[in-house]
Amino acid sequence: MKTSDQLKIWFITGVSSGLGQALAEAVMNSGDVVIGTFRQQAQADAFSAANAGKGIGMLLDVTQPMQREAVVRMVLTQFGRVDVLVNNAGFGFAGAVEEASDEEIRDVFETNFFGTTALTQLLLPQFRQQRSGHIIQMSSHGGFKAFAGFGIYNASKFALEGLSEALAGELAPLGIRLTIVEPGPFRTNFAGTAFREGRRRR
Repeated sequence: MKTSDQLKIWFITGVSSGLGQALAEAVMNSGDVVIGTFRQQAQADAFSAANAGKGIGMLLDVTQPMQREAVVRMVLTQFGRVDVLVNNAGFGFAGAVEEASDEEIRDVFETNFFGTTALTQLLLPQFRQQRSGHIIQMSSHGGFKAFAGFGIYNASKFALEGLSEALAGELAPLGIRLTIVEPGPFRTNFAGTAFREGRRRR
């Protein structure tokens, strides 16, 4: 069993299924504590009930500024710190660039890039103050190689990786680490609720 000095507090977005869910379970099994975010209150409550003392579920849509600020404030008040931030919330999008609407493009970027960036900014002052911390950006193999039919999704992940590479350089002198994870296809719900297809404009 880990001592209080060894125990880490993980903040993981999007743990309702797939990679986020698997990571949350692995972290809790290792003896650390997970604050996991969900977009449905019932899921957050069920997570808290099932993982008493090891995991707490919180309602968060990363695209909503007031929710982001409230959740971060609540976490820091309750736990005093976050040791690891995992920006996992996001969704896939397939559709020809020509046919993607402004709304669809902005929705992809709001979640995959802007929401992730804003949440990171909210926790950076705490990381800087404690001069430690680890940010894990869940990107994709589509974040360094583009594929026909996935241009908008690729663009959102390319943007995340560009920002993250620069941010890693800014944070290294402060003792804060940043890791970009680029998984390829594997068995998650990516092609289910975490995936959208473009609506043809023709």
